[in-house]
Amino acid sequence: MPVKINKMKKILVAVDFSSNSINALQQAVKLAAQMKAKVYVAHAYLAIKRADTMINVNRILKEEADEQLRELLNNLEVPEGVQFKTKSLKGDPVTVLEKYCKKIEADLIVVGTQGERNDPEIFLGPVSGGLLKQTKIPILVIPNNYKIEKIEKILFALKSMVINPSDKLTPLKYFIRKFNAQLQILQIKTPDTTPEDLEASDKIKRLKAPVEFTEAENIYQGLTDYITETDFDLVCVMRRRRKFLELLFTRSLTKKDTLHSPIPMLILKGEY
Repeated sequence: MPVKINKMKKILVAVDFSSNSINALQQAVKLAAQMKAKVYVAHAYLAIKRADTMINVNRILKEEADEQLRELLNNLEVPEGVQFKTKSLKGDPVTVLEKYCKKIEADLIVVGTQGERNDPEIFLGPVSGGLLKQTKIPILVIPNNYKIEKIEKILFALKSMVINPSDKLTPLKYFIRKFNAQLQILQIKTPDTTPEDLEASDKIKRLKAPVEFTEAENIYQGLTDYITETDFDLVCVMRRRRKFLELLFTRSLTKKDTLHSPIPMLILKGEY
């Protein structure tokens, strides 16, 4: 069932206590203050499976995770009025984070591009990439060390101008309205673009945004080339092609030569 979003009142931030995830949390807090949203800060830790030590060790791991979460919030710059809830989760990070998102009915997930690894050749780490592949909830990816100062110009990049009735643009429209931002649409023509892809559907027309065109081997290559030469505060993409998604996200890591954005990326999940 597609996710329906009218307002973004619950923001889930996944942290592993690395500098990248802490920065993503700080940027999420800035957004939450403007959205009047509650921030759910979650950390996943792997359980010890040995039966003879499992109970005691897992209890210690949970206590350590809870203490780190408390310390993290105590050292965070928090605007007045922003509310928090912390949660330590036992298990595979992608699995337990997705389950927790469903439980709290999160409207938006915020993640850093990477956690502890911080590999300059990698854009998305295994948790960020895994969540992108699995969840239907909109995800905002914050590049390493990026500081959100404003959201005034938003780029919506897509291959096909045909938006299905089940495709949800509500999160994008929410960001436009909430931040009074200007939208520009970029259609990226690829070798398999069809004439039908060029015809804008009513949903695109109702956005009332100027459209530019570029050509590339695939949408993410075209997007990467375009945004390095322009000035936007946020880029939005919609994942609709299963084959290309599998190419990107079945890997444990997403390399920068496959997908990269120097600015925050809002990723929506369309219907295939």
